[in-house]
Amino acid sequence: MTHRWLTGLAALLFSSALTFSAEAQDKVTKLKSQYPLCTKEPSTADAEAARNTHKAALEAYDRKEYDKAARLWTEAYGFDCSRPKVFLNLGESFERAGKQCEALAMYELYLERAPGPHPDDIPSKIAGLRTQCAKQPSEKTETKMERPLGIAPWIILGSGGAIAVAGAVLVGVGVTQASDAADKCEDPENRTGCPTTAAEDGEAGETMSQVGQGLLYGGAGVAVLGIILQFAVNGERPVSQEAAGITVLPVATPDYAGLFVVGRFE
Repeated sequence: MTHRWLTGLAALLFSSALTFSAEAQDKVTKLKSQYPLCTKEPSTADAEAARNTHKAALEAYDRKEYDKAARLWTEAYGFDCSRPKVFLNLGESFERAGKQCEALAMYELYLERAPGPHPDDIPSKIAGLRTQCAKQPSEKTETKMERPLGIAPWIILGSGGAIAVAGAVLVGVGVTQASDAADKCEDPENRTGCPTTAAEDGEAGETMSQVGQGLLYGGAGVAVLGIILQFAVNGERPVSQEAAGITVLPVATPDYAGLFVVGRFE
């Protein structure tokens, strides 16, 4: 009888192994590794805790709370690992919960660690679960995407736009001031015969207009840079990829005002 039982077990396991993927086997192996071999005897307190947890697991199982029952039996094994028959309970709980790979791992642990004789239906259960586990979709880790520069391009774009607007305002004020000053001259077109104050106002207006033009063109350039960074460099990519660093520094000199961008772009 024992010989025939072992022969049947070997045949079932061999046939199921033909369709069992390496990925599924790896998953089952990892599940089994969560229940290390028993190397110690439980203390009195641990044995008592295991009995109480086992009782709570049975109650959860009777209420058809199979996930909870499996969790409690796992805790019971943590308290007292000297009772490998708990793997039979775990296998049945996971199987009823529809977790075929977990159930398969528990039944295999039961055969490996619990002394015989074992229930006759375990080999056929293992064979069926191997087929079902192999058909389960692989667990895919959702890849989180992010933009490496974050909102920096929009900050650059906004800053450039603000600088350009300020430049446009200065150009308008400067041109108006220079024009008003020229009207006070005897020859407005050539700006000759102007009162002293009118000449000074005209020069100030021209200077203001020139500064405004510099800000206008510089701000427009910064805004264009922000657009380029956003749409050409700042595309979404997996978080695992190292994000490029960027630093935006304001720069102001007698001849220039704008933003200085320091970074590494991949």
